Amino acid sequence: MCVDYRVLNKATVKNKYPVPLVQDLMDRLSKASWFTKLDLRAGYWQVRIAEGDEPKTTCVTRYGSYEFLVMLFGLTNAPATFCNLMNNVLFDYLDDFVVVYLDDTVICSRTLDEHVNHLSMVLSHVKDLRSFLGLTNYYRKFIAGYSKRAATLTDLLKKDVKWVWSVRCQEAFQNLKEAIASEPILKLPDFELPFEVWRVYLLGTRFVVRTDNVANTFFKTQKKLSPKQARWQEFLIEDDLLHFKGGRIVVPNGGGLRKDLMKEAHDTTWAGHPGVERMLALLSRFYFWPKMEDDTEAYVKTFHVCQMDKTERKKEAGLLQPLPIPERPWLSVSMDFISGFPKVDDKASIMVVVDRFLKYSVFIAAPNLCSSEISTELFYKYVVKYFGVPADIVSDRGTRFTGRFWTAMFNMMGTELKFSTANHPQTDGQTERINHLLEEYLRHYVTTSQRNWVALLDTAQFCNNLHKSSATEMSPFEIVLGK
Repeated sequence: MCVDYRVLNKATVKNKYPVPLVQDLMDRLSKASWFTKLDLRAGYWQVRIAEGDEPKTTCVTRYGSYEFLVMLFGLTNAPATFCNLMNNVLFDYLDDFVVVYLDDTVICSRTLDEHVNHLSMVLSHVKDLRSFLGLTNYYRKFIAGYSKRAATLTDLLKKDVKWVWSVRCQEAFQNLKEAIASEPILKLPDFELPFEVWRVYLLGTRFVVRTDNVANTFFKTQKKLSPKQARWQEFLIEDDLLHFKGGRIVVPNGGGLRKDLMKEAHDTTWAGHPGVERMLALLSRFYFWPKMEDDTEAYVKTFHVCQMDKTERKKEAGLLQPLPIPERPWLSVSMDFISGFPKVDDKASIMVVVDRFLKYSVFIAAPNLCSSEISTELFYKYVVKYFGVPADIVSDRGTRFTGRFWTAMFNMMGTELKFSTANHPQTDGQTERINHLLEEYLRHYVTTSQRNWVALLDTAQFCNNLHKSSATEMSPFEIVLGK
């Protein structure tokens, strides 16, 4: 009976196990003088078709349809499967005095006495116990303590040892059967989980190296390496490392990961389209890669919106009279109002409060004509309630800050009011700079209807306090929260 399996073979994933060339096997016989050829009877039929795959081998005859339970000629993977099986069974003697080509086995020796011994070894090797141990040995790398588990059985195969199948032998036999049929022996690996042992799976995959040897983190900069460091470098340099515990994340090139991080640190609402310096400061707190500053500058320059919205603010330096530096947080704050916004729920301006020590900002939606009474109420609700009463407040000379109610209230609380020079906003340059950043942020993210600016204030405050200040070299969040 002849069955056409061309369609099945075309859909089958090919087994890449190498089937040897006949000429290569013949070359291995060159020094031998005695030969025995063994031909396995119905060898392919000794290999069981994978359970559940039997219907794929169905053949239709006039007597009915039949499924094969064993491997047969014509299946594309049959030669490779059988070659792999025979090489495993005769692995101990392979290419020593045994050559195997599918179901044909040749035993070769230089002398007759040697040949008789070789023949005896091969024939006894295929007996039951040896066959079982050959099977389990193939999976030994997956079975913890395999040598110890199989020791009782392998002792029976030693020369001049009397065959006695004891209780210990039965226990060892049962133990190996359970080991070969339970996890992790037959379980396919989950490549989403971290691997601990197999190096072949690590190549080309991100993974974590945990080590107590801090010197390993200086491989790329250290000129002279000790033998131990050199061995680690030889291993690590092949892999796409992402993380060194205890330091910043080293981001590998390729795969678009660096671009994704720059997008996260620039385009998102919590980042707020920062300039090169602020974006670089945000990224470098957690990440590192070569030429990071150049990549950041190039990324920012690609945004047309940033180039259009942001203005040049540098002026010639003059004689400065700086305000005294506060001695502790929330001892001195600066305040200002930004007005002219579309009215949303009776809100049309923003009260900006900045701690002069921490550089921490608070953005508060307020009515357009915000009186002294309302200003005091908002200041108490969003600032005093959380941070206490400041010793002094720096502001412009707007009527809301010079009104009787405002001055009387803060005089009663012992707060000194400091006013900037008329028509000279540079006196409170810190708040003016925050105002500019806030307006810039809102221009980036406000909708066409301009009705969502109030909803954006909380995110804008978070964004501003997230970025590093050039005065403190830390972000306000980092100073306040320690992270």
